This record gives sequence, C-alpha cells and structure tokens, in this order.
Amino acid sequence: MGYVIADLSAAGIDRLEALWRELLEHHLAAAPHLAALGTARDPADSWRVRRAQYRQWLAVPRAAVLVASDAEIGR
Repeated sequence: MGYVIADLSAAGIDRLEALWRELLEHHLAAAPHLAALGTARDPADSWRVRRAQYRQWLAVPRAAVLVASDAEIGR
C-alpha cells in the first residue's frame, strides 16, 4: 500500500471537514481543563470558523494545503 501526497485547492477544503471534527472531538476529550475558558463551539460552528480560516490562508500567494491519501483510493 502506498500513499499519495497532493496539493488541495481551496475548492476542496470541504474534504477536511470530517478530519477537523475528529480533531475537535479529540481536543475536547484530551483537554477538559480548557472548559474553564468557556463553552466550546458546536462542531458545525467550529468547522464554519476553521473553513473560513483555511480559505483565508489559501488566499495568500504560494500557500498550500497538503493532503495524504491511500494510493488505492485515489485523490
């Protein structure tokens, strides 16, 4: 099994939503002490904010998002 690393365009940002939600869930479970800072955003709102941030970052010349995927599944 091999992997493919590819540049993800701004149009493909929504492919990262499931990964972001998993990361959010992990952070909430791994760092319960952060609740002292206030209530965490719900997953949909958190993704909305992160998605906008990704799009803003990708507007910068030469910025890139690299993604790895299983070569058998494809890009």
